[in-house]
Amino acid sequence: MVSSSAIDTFNQSYFDRQDIDLYYRRVLSEHSHCGLFVHPDEDVHVGKKRTTDYMASLLPFNQNSHLLDLGSGYGGAARYIAKEFGCQVSCINLSEQQNAINIERNQEEGLSDLVHVHQGSFETLPFPDSTFNAAWAQDSLFYSDTQLQAFREAHRVLVKGGEFLACTYFFSGDYPSPEEVDKVVDWYTGGGIHKVYILHIDDYRKVAQEIGMAEVQVIDLTHHVSVNYLQILKKMEEIQADEQLWSDEFFEKKKQRLLDCSEVGKSGLVQWGMLHYRKEN
Repeated sequence: MVSSSAIDTFNQSYFDRQDIDLYYRRVLSEHSHCGLFVHPDEDVHVGKKRTTDYMASLLPFNQNSHLLDLGSGYGGAARYIAKEFGCQVSCINLSEQQNAINIERNQEEGLSDLVHVHQGSFETLPFPDSTFNAAWAQDSLFYSDTQLQAFREAHRVLVKGGEFLACTYFFSGDYPSPEEVDKVVDWYTGGGIHKVYILHIDDYRKVAQEIGMAEVQVIDLTHHVSVNYLQILKKMEEIQADEQLWSDEFFEKKKQRLLDCSEVGKSGLVQWGMLHYRKEN
């Protein structure tokens, strides 16, 4: 296992908690990233699957591709790419529980030869230089306090011409004040239950210039954020009403956090969307 930072360890313990694991498995299921919605009442799983479809459409996948999935969760996107294109996918993820479920589902679907699961963090990827044609991160980079190092590592393991794609939160325009940053982070984390770090788009652009990554496009999809969290809440309320999976205390705290997260998309303080880069050298 790759050594982890204190923040990685903190977040790993969060994702491996039983109540959080149940939330991710039952509510978010195969795709835990933000969804793209045609209308506000659309099922959350449909919206989340659409994000993966959309990201796949932005990259030149074929049978000879090898994708690095940074923060792969339960591996839903990895299995989708493997089945859709017949190519190799390598997953890197902190959570031992999520990785175990990922491996189990790969075996159940006969995909163990295509989808490979690795325990570890983004800051020191356990792969040789120039291994992958593409690397992506689906709402996972902001869990790392060294996400620019993860960006550098993605560059290292990509072949020349390989592409990096991340859906993530980012600031743009004027740099936010420390108070504005704290407000967004507090909305998202519920006061520190886990750690997130949101960077300015110019931070990525500066590193991209240093390491030889050309910006392909930045796509602002912030208008989907509020719908995403309200639909997650709707799904969780349905499950709780039927099965009472979580304690009242956990459910009420998570409900408030989801309502707070829905405010992120309406706040105008932060954006969510796609950051797309190509390795030039």
